[in-house]
Amino acid sequence: PTAFTPNGDKENDLFMPVTRGVKAYHFYVFDRWDEPMFESTDPNAGWNGTHKGKECKQDVYIWKLVITSKHDIQKVYTGEIILMK
Repeated sequence: PTAFTPNGDKENDLFMPVTRGVKAYHFYVFDRWDEPMFESTDPNAGWNGTHKGKECKQDVYIWKLVITSKHDIQKVYTGEIILMK
């Protein structure tokens, strides 16, 4: 996806990568000034568009995913996500 709408309607409220068969997982979301907004090592946890308990503004955010496969191969993925209100 390129955008998500964390508005509490139970549709598209979380942004999270979909993975299978990973041994290690680290997911990050940053604002445009490289301030961390979200971090998780739980593949079942997604970003809900908040930071320190407050709603983030509509903007473009950067995400980074670092995974290690069950065969011990590490891969890094990055991209952008639009938080829409």
